[in-house]
Amino acid sequence: RAKREYGYYVLPILRSDRVVGRIEPVHDRKAGELRVLGTWWEGRAYSVARPLRDLAKWLGATLT
Repeated sequence: RAKREYGYYVLPILRSDRVVGRIEPVHDRKAGELRVLGTWWEGRAYSVARPLRDLAKWLGATLT
């Protein structure tokens, strides 16, 4: 854990064919919630609200 630069389960954030950042979403199935523990950007930050809402809907969770 101490050697991790980012979180435990981190996904790339893509814009066209470039990685522009990383995000660590967590789905709490018992609570029915999707939370974001962290985001790391390679430069400019972009809005990820819509993709996160879509992911929460697909999971049947609420975005908190």
